[in-house]
Amino acid sequence: MRQEIEEKAGRIQPYLDRCARLCGPQTFMKLLSAFATNFGEKYWVISGRHQRQCLQKLPESLAQMALDFWLQAKYGKDCHVYVETPAANGYVDLRVEYMGDIYLVELKVLDSTRSIGWAKEGLTQLDQYMEANGCNESYLLVFDCRATNKGDELKPIENREDGRIAHVIWQRIIWPK
Repeated sequence: MRQEIEEKAGRIQPYLDRCARLCGPQTFMKLLSAFATNFGEKYWVISGRHQRQCLQKLPESLAQMALDFWLQAKYGKDCHVYVETPAANGYVDLRVEYMGDIYLVELKVLDSTRSIGWAKEGLTQLDQYMEANGCNESYLLVFDCRATNKGDELKPIENREDGRIAHVIWQRIIWPK
């Protein structure tokens, strides 16, 4: 009987391992960081091999779509990803629901027309979205396509006035010469 139980438990172990990879803010943060690194390395290929500018219309939409596909491929039907979900006075870029947890993700792409102020606006948006969704933590994913790496960056953890936390993942987009 014990051997039979161990065999059955062994069959569900991959599922339990997959569940553990996304549960909790720190593991979700690691997941987003891995996505940001991979996406950042390949973004220039996706958006145009020889273009120095990011996509001119709705630059975040490409990142939204890629992250949505990536999460669905990794976690399948167990992970529900909602894109541009109404919240407060706007739309949260991605609302991820997994095993009862809600993860709010705001994406920002900086380029020659969108500066650090655009990324900081994402923090303000997340404050509203966390309030509307009853969340204490959220995630701001910034892809920095600016020609220079000089200037301000956001801290990895932004403590908000109301005690909530916004985790910031900052990814430089490396353009080939």
